[in-house]
Amino acid sequence: MSAGERTSWPVHLGDLTVTMSGPTQWAHEQRTVLADFLPGPIGRHDLGHLRLDVHHDDHRVEQLTSAATSRTDAHRRETIPGVTMIEVPDGPRARVLTVAVDALEGEASTHAIRITDDHIELLIHSASRRQQRLPLRVLREAMIRTYENAGATLLHAAGAAVDGVGIAVCGPRATGKTTTLAALLTATGGDLLSNDRLLLPPRESDAQPLVAVPLPVPLARGTVDSVAGLRSALAQTSRPRTAPEALPDVFGSTVKAELTAREFATALGAGLTASAPLQLLIVPRLTDDDTPLTTRTLTPEEAHGVLAANCFTPNDEFWLIPWLIPHHAGAEELGERSRCHLAVLSTAVPAVEIRFGVRNSFPALVDGLRRVLVRRI
Repeated sequence: MSAGERTSWPVHLGDLTVTMSGPTQWAHEQRTVLADFLPGPIGRHDLGHLRLDVHHDDHRVEQLTSAATSRTDAHRRETIPGVTMIEVPDGPRARVLTVAVDALEGEASTHAIRITDDHIELLIHSASRRQQRLPLRVLREAMIRTYENAGATLLHAAGAAVDGVGIAVCGPRATGKTTTLAALLTATGGDLLSNDRLLLPPRESDAQPLVAVPLPVPLARGTVDSVAGLRSALAQTSRPRTAPEALPDVFGSTVKAELTAREFATALGAGLTASAPLQLLIVPRLTDDDTPLTTRTLTPEEAHGVLAANCFTPNDEFWLIPWLIPHHAGAEELGERSRCHLAVLSTAVPAVEIRFGVRNSFPALVDGLRRVLVRRI
């Protein structure tokens, strides 16, 4: 195998296809990493084709980063809270993006991205500690913006598929989405869609598809302590990690351990899937007490309120602005389109609110969800 040998292969992000290429040895590891997040193609629509070429080139990254900081035509944008990127034009059709500030992961000046039409070049510096995860960030951004440009709405929600039926678990932070998702998968042996973001493409006749967004699964101390399979999965991972016993024992803490999507699903006896038709919305209201499990059917107006409050098109609380692929429409048009989308959805899909105190046993939540599903799907 020569040092310059490269490998290409197709990657499927829902109905978007990306041809990736990179050094052969790195590509072998990269395919393993991506398999922990991407279950395969959907095959419902053709959302186009992109190329992503990955190069490991310290000199080029340093050169592009230095040049970008001195350009008078540079645009600085905070793309993620704490992460500032610099964008500069590079010829008549290309753009270059470099990272000026990274208070989130300390990855400033460790990579650069050059974009020409549907061709993306990711250049990675050897100083980067995330050489295998940076492509996933690029792929995820490409997926979200491509879907939004095709009329999809991004929802702050977890999702599972049970016997071919899609279930969305929707709510803001610290309401128990991940714990509820873990209980749902334990109760059903279903398949994981995503832990924190779902795409809602335009409805197909009477069916509303859910499309999984590839994300890792952060786990708080309470969830890890409650679910033996998750604790075991964390112990088996070889990646640097925070030990479960070192996590804050505080409900709603943002300091969490992390599993890949497939590790999380496997720990719960589940698989991964890319899409499922939505037939139930679960709204968790988990609290740090011993409140017994109760359920309540939401009115369409209440369901719409939940969906609208957790709609992240065009404004996501974490991915603040498009940086890889621009939106084809303005924020006002995107927002109005999403509002109409969710208004129709809230009348077509049943919604149930679940209240539960996490100081009760995890099996009690599992049993309660089984009863909900028997009645609802």
